[in-house]
Amino acid sequence: MKLIVILAFFFCITQNIVGLKLWKDCTDEACLDSCYLEGFWVGQCIIYTYPNGKEETFCHCWNDEPVDEIPK
Repeated sequence: MKLIVILAFFFCITQNIVGLKLWKDCTDEACLDSCYLEGFWVGQCIIYTYPNGKEETFCHCWNDEPVDEIPK
């Protein structure tokens, strides 16, 4: 159990130092609204960081069931 905790801690540290964590969530209401307007239930805004430091924002939409109208 201690080994797992140590490995998890080491991974978190190296992930931040080396830059392996290339994406993070963002809160963009326009992204979520556009997902609903396109008929999806779920929207997720993601900021992707390229190795050169450039950041790009993506909006990922998906659903399990079709949406007939925008939820209120």
